[in-house]
Amino acid sequence: MTTDPKEGGKQASELRLRYAAQLLKMRLKLGLTQGQASLLVGVHRTYVNKVESGKVNLSLDNLDKFLEVYLNERGRVSSRERLASNLKAWRGNTYSQEALGLTFGIPRTSLSRIEQASATTSLDQVAILAGKLGVDPTELLK
Repeated sequence: MTTDPKEGGKQASELRLRYAAQLLKMRLKLGLTQGQASLLVGVHRTYVNKVESGKVNLSLDNLDKFLEVYLNERGRVSSRERLASNLKAWRGNTYSQEALGLTFGIPRTSLSRIEQASATTSLDQVAILAGKLGVDPTELLK
């Protein structure tokens, strides 16, 4: 799957901006500066700024770092695992991985890795996948 936001179109940008706004709101609610947040999350301050402005294609792993700090939920179900579970549920018995891949132009190996929660996936990639499947991208991350 591609990481090019141009290929994901409007949905990729909207998902990225939706999470950017949510993370900014959470940080401000906690009364943290970007510098303080960066120390707690374990990233550079400029990265926090880029995430909050929607300029960076946030990986699900880094999204989880922010959410663990902002929600104070260590050991929460990871975004990778949520995506894997929701994709499997959406696919159900209707499509095999191979059929789904052929139908929507997604490599079966990519689907397999996502469903095993072993793929490093980003918000843009989730939006692209959701767009191909005709699903709201936030539904795949619930």
